[in-house]
Amino acid sequence: MVEARKTVRAELEVVSLGRFCGAVRAPAGIALDGVVLRLRPGTRYTTPGPDGAFCFYNLREGDYQVELDRASLPGQTRLVSAASAPVALRLAGDPPSAEFVLEAT
Repeated sequence: MVEARKTVRAELEVVSLGRFCGAVRAPAGIALDGVVLRLRPGTRYTTPGPDGAFCFYNLREGDYQVELDRASLPGQTRLVSAASAPVALRLAGDPPSAEFVLEAT
């Protein structure tokens, strides 16, 4: 509680955060901006840009799993890579990446 003319002390913890990026690859002409990628553990999700690139930001160092939601795949495509990829985020190194590959059916 902060009171007038009183000294207040607060202790804060500063945590370094990281990021990782990846891509969804598909033949030219396939719209990828509706594909949903989920980050586990947690409830974060994102969609790639038109070029298939995606990123997750403000992450604590640790082990994650990024999953492509098969229900969000564009019509006339199928997933030819694994539907999920492990990501080991370490702040003292190059950021990890993940890639998913689609093909036309």
